[in-house]
Amino acid sequence: MLQLTPATCVTLQQGRSCHTQVQVSWQLPKADNVCLYLQQQVLQCWQNSTGAQWRWRFEHANSQQLTLWRLDTNGQPSVLLDSASVEVNWVHNAQKKRLWRRF
Repeated sequence: MLQLTPATCVTLQQGRSCHTQVQVSWQLPKADNVCLYLQQQVLQCWQNSTGAQWRWRFEHANSQQLTLWRLDTNGQPSVLLDSASVEVNWVHNAQKKRLWRRF
């Protein structure tokens, strides 16, 4: 139902933000009013739709989960339809700063 491409973002070091464009797509069996959320933040809403494609600019240091919610008649999220995550991976672990000492 909810698909994210790419589902993984790779950064060079742990703790650094990962930057990518994520293609978000979803399909429903019948038209509905839905919104895409990142935690409690609304990213995008669609009215009376059976599916859509949308680009999301991902800039995070940690993995993030998106959720697709059906809206009630008041426009509030009522039914969780699906969720998907973008996982952040890194090539190198964060290194501690070296303290240089002079003797």
